[in-house]
Amino acid sequence: MRAVRPRRFRAALLASALFLPLALIFSGCGGPTSAAAATRVENKPDAFQTSGRTAKLLIHAPADLGGAPVPLVIALHSLHYDSANAETVFGLDQLADRDGFVVAYPNGVGGSWNAGTCCGSAAAQDLDDVAYVRAVISHLEQHYPIDRRRVVLIGLSNGGMLAYRYACQYPDEIAGIGVVAGSLQVAGCQPKTPVTVVSVHGFTDGLVPYNGLAWSTVLQTPITSTSRSLAPFRAADRCSPPAPTGDTTLTDGSGFPRAANAPPAAPGATLTFKVETPCLSTARVVEYDLTNMGHGWPPTSGDRALDTAGVIWRILADARSERTGPDL
Repeated sequence: MRAVRPRRFRAALLASALFLPLALIFSGCGGPTSAAAATRVENKPDAFQTSGRTAKLLIHAPADLGGAPVPLVIALHSLHYDSANAETVFGLDQLADRDGFVVAYPNGVGGSWNAGTCCGSAAAQDLDDVAYVRAVISHLEQHYPIDRRRVVLIGLSNGGMLAYRYACQYPDEIAGIGVVAGSLQVAGCQPKTPVTVVSVHGFTDGLVPYNGLAWSTVLQTPITSTSRSLAPFRAADRCSPPAPTGDTTLTDGSGFPRAANAPPAAPGATLTFKVETPCLSTARVVEYDLTNMGHGWPPTSGDRALDTAGVIWRILADARSERTGPDL
């Protein structure tokens, strides 16, 4: 099996490997080894290669992935930021090393993603960022032992909005999404298959408010509330609507139910409430709602801490693991 580069590296290096004979790329991994197999793809760039958007794609993989298929996480940065910021803020690399999966950090044009009515230059140019992310996934599948049943998207703010849009359009191609401080910004979302969704949102978020906004002068769009953002996925998964009581659990900073004998929270501390109702499908829709939390990725220490990456990954790690993903 070819050596897998640990830590991150530029997509240009990965892209150049596309033109190597497949016998070299997959040697010892059960891939094609004949000259005929190699000839079929020589000098034929894939959609990622031809997108003109290969710069700054960061990939993090454990030093030894082994031979078994592994999950893939696509991490989508927030507005005005980039892949390097997402890698620093999300904290997914440590989980990838521990649990054995690949993380890819793509870049939106102008630090933005076209999630529908938002945001920035990507939306203004009506870029097809869903197609771009699909191309990234397909490209990575050629170079890593990716389990197509276990591809997930995790996004912050504008990145979370794009994750929602992807799940609306291609729910059958992913196991689930994790959205932090994001909202559904595309009309007519009707997922054709159930898909797991995890939402993490602060009640005091002023940029992408939990309860939505009729018009955001900053983002130049209405903002959809968390409940309306999750509604299409609850419908697809055939989940009961959340009840005022009975479906909400107070959790600790790890996302587990808070112990009855736990000391009282300090004044001003963040309280995290998990909201989940029964679904008739195997998919889940889970909210983690945070008091005293504004816009952004929750901190990992202090009175307002939440292990956001761990909470999301714990739910998405085995989502749809029994199903067969599509070939793209």
